[in-house]
Amino acid sequence: MVAVILRARRGMSSRSSSSTPLDAYRWAHENGDKYERTVIIDYIQQYGLYPIGSLAKFSGGFLAWVMDIDNKGMPNKVHVVKNLAFIDASIDTHLSSNDFSQIGKLEGTANPNDYSISHKP
Repeated sequence: MVAVILRARRGMSSRSSSSTPLDAYRWAHENGDKYERTVIIDYIQQYGLYPIGSLAKFSGGFLAWVMDIDNKGMPNKVHVVKNLAFIDASIDTHLSSNDFSQIGKLEGTANPNDYSISHKP
């Protein structure tokens, strides 16, 4: 299932400026005749809308890679890499959910290509 979602996101990024996990989930669901729907639903329920490795956007204007999620699929550890108020500067800070108030409320996911951000392990 992970490979399906990753392929969907890669394929969509060339067709659309919005290639988020939610877009990939929609694509996989719409193409359910190619994939077993129960597996897709189980995957989404397990990993939520913010799977590990996705780029999250916070209300304070920060972008962060999701590093870990809780049992409800919500991020509980992130790697903050960008403050959109200072677009040319980079950040390298790890935060747990207890510290998310520093960067604002989780608003959703973002497409890394829209911000010229690459994931560095």
